[in-house]
Formats: sequence, C-alpha cells, structure tokens
Amino acid sequence: MDKVSIGNATIPVTAASARPSGKPVAAQQKQPGSKVKAHANVRINNKRRPNSAARRDNAGGTCTAVAGGGTQETPRPGDPSFKPNPADLKTLNEIVSIGKWDKVEEKVKDMAMKNEVTEGLLEAAVHLITVCQQMDEASQVTETLEKVANLIAFCLQTSYMPPVVKLMDDLMKMDPVSQQALVKSRMIFAFNSDVNKEDFVKELEGMIEQMDEQNGAMQVEFDQAAAAQMPVTNMMAMLNTRRTAVERMQTLLALSK
Repeated sequence: MDKVSIGNATIPVTAASARPSGKPVAAQQKQPGSKVKAHANVRINNKRRPNSAARRDNAGGTCTAVAGGGTQETPRPGDPSFKPNPADLKTLNEIVSIGKWDKVEEKVKDMAMKNEVTEGLLEAAVHLITVCQQMDEASQVTETLEKVANLIAFCLQTSYMPPVVKLMDDLMKMDPVSQQALVKSRMIFAFNSDVNKEDFVKELEGMIEQMDEQNGAMQVEFDQAAAAQMPVTNMMAMLNTRRTAVERMQTLLALSK
C-alpha cells in the first residue's frame, strides 16, 4: 500500500525524507506544530549505538543485532523506511472517515473495550502525521490525525492501568445513583475477574481520606480569601467539584460492600 486516503486527502505512506539525526521525527516528542502527547510504548528518534549488540539507546530508539556483531536500526514512525501495517492503515482510515468527533470517540473506545486498539494503530497515525508535516498537508487533516492519535494513546494508556485503578476510573465516570444497576454490574464483573474486592475498598477509602484532608485545607484558603474580599468564584467551583467527587466515592464504597 503506497498511499492511504484520510478524509478527503490522499497521503503517501512513505515519508518524504529522514529527519536530521538526533531530532524528533514525529509528534510523540512534542515538536513545534505537533500536538500529539507522549506515549511510553511508541519509540521514535532512532540512533545507532555502534558498540551495542541489541539494546535501546537513551533516545528511546531500538537496535537489532545483525550478522557480525553489528547493529541495525529498527525503523520507527516517520522514518522513510518505516512501513505501517496495511491493516492498521485501513482501520485508521475507517476511524477518520467517520467524521463527527463524538462518533470517532465512540468507535475508538468500543475498539478499546474489545482490545482492538494496538501499538501498531498508534504508530500508523504518528507516521502519517509526520508525512503530512513533510508534505505541508492541509492543517485540518493533520489536526484530525493528531486528535485520533491522542485518543488512541489515551486508550492504550488506560489499558495499562492496574485493574483496581481502571475500575475506579470507569466507575467515577458513572452516576452511582441514577446508574446504580450498571455500577453494581461493573463491580461484580471486576470482582469476579481481575480485581480484588478488599484492594478496591482499601484504595477507595484511602482516596476519600486524602481528598477530605485536601478539601479541608482548601476550605481554609477559601475562607481566608473571602474574608480578604478576594475573588473566590473559581476556588468555590473547584471545591464543589471535589466534594461531589468525594460524595460519589462514598456512594461507590457503600455499593461495594
């Protein structure tokens, strides 16, 4: 596959040229004009380490042992020799072609639930972003790819969370009152699979205690600011948000027992 269609643009899969040695070749390194956030498992900016048979260099690139004891760089996204998996390119095109962002989010998150979001998919997105930058492709195409890459990276990072933390993250996005049945169902499933119930309760109790202490300190600051007739609107909004979060945690704690 020499080209891929992203939205209304047709982009060559091969990068136009290699970036200067020692400089980031793609968005994972937060280069100017790029908005893709870092993701630990996507390594770019390869360098050769002559005296090493097979190990990563400090920049995060990879080296592969070759005959004779030398080393050979493993192509990474953005390199002219890097070739994304055609299946990943096809999937990426299907995602971007959905159009509406809420539908794109729904699609990617549904894929994540099915373990269909992969490192290869993220690498394909990062590679195409680099190619677009080299081509001076329309900013709208690049921005769309960057948003999709960030979403894919987020889903990957979430999948690497410890089971207890992931369960907590999922439940905090639900309303434990109006969605009580769904919350209980999610808990039961987790407790019967990869989450220890006692660990979950302990983690939740610790978070509630910590946030109560922080909220108490913020309340003191709020009272002092109000007494000095300083602006407190933002602080009050933050306090209310944090108190709501604590109330939600307390409800989750009750439901878990």
